[in-house]
Amino acid sequence: MSQANYELTGVLAEYFGAANEQPIEPPIEHWPAHKIAEYHHDAIAGQLSHVWENNPFYRRKFEDAGVTPADFH
Repeated sequence: MSQANYELTGVLAEYFGAANEQPIEPPIEHWPAHKIAEYHHDAIAGQLSHVWENNPFYRRKFEDAGVTPADFH
């Protein structure tokens, strides 16, 4: 297996570990449904926050709709 030339950050690092760490056990394909749902929620929340902070177009869309990333449940 080749060494990764990138570093995982945020939700990816939290759930899958850093590139220099051993892979998580069990692999995602064997996670229970509640853990997959938690991961999906955290990943979407992180993406919404990133877009809000870094993309004026989508921030304006959020503002026009009257929502913020904190509104995501």
